[in-house]
Amino acid sequence: MKEVLKHDDVFIEPLERVICHGHLSAENCHFKETTEHTSTGRRHQTELVDISEWENVHFGDVALDLSNLIISSAEPSVRRNKYMTIFRRYYYSRVDYRPTDFRLADLKRLFRKHHKHAVIAGIEPLLEILTSSMDDEEKRAHSYRWESALEDAYDFTSVDYISDDEHCLFAK
Repeated sequence: MKEVLKHDDVFIEPLERVICHGHLSAENCHFKETTEHTSTGRRHQTELVDISEWENVHFGDVALDLSNLIISSAEPSVRRNKYMTIFRRYYYSRVDYRPTDFRLADLKRLFRKHHKHAVIAGIEPLLEILTSSMDDEEKRAHSYRWESALEDAYDFTSVDYISDDEHCLFAK
């Protein structure tokens, strides 16, 4: 944890700022599931209807909320193997609507940078979950996600970490 806390990234962040939730996680995203009957059968659709807990709203970088959501909510295998797929979709759907001052590679660097902050911010919610009446299996899942995020943050911030420098277009 000390290594993660003392490390600072040294790359120029994109200047573009967006309104950020601040602590976006699966717990404060509320969905509605609907079933649509079509000629070929039933189609289930999930729609985001509300995001709660906006106490920490602020202007931040373009990757903050999505990084926090992925780090705090996704299983480690999904987080490690699919984060660029998620960022690619986010990036290209965004540039379809407006020009941006950042590149897809910037999102990859910002995601790695946000690991440290997400791990630190995740300590309090983790402790709340561990002391709650939630069943032990869910507690273990939350602990595992947080511990693996800490390991990844350490890997990203240690001098031993060697970036794959994989082009974002070809990332998993």
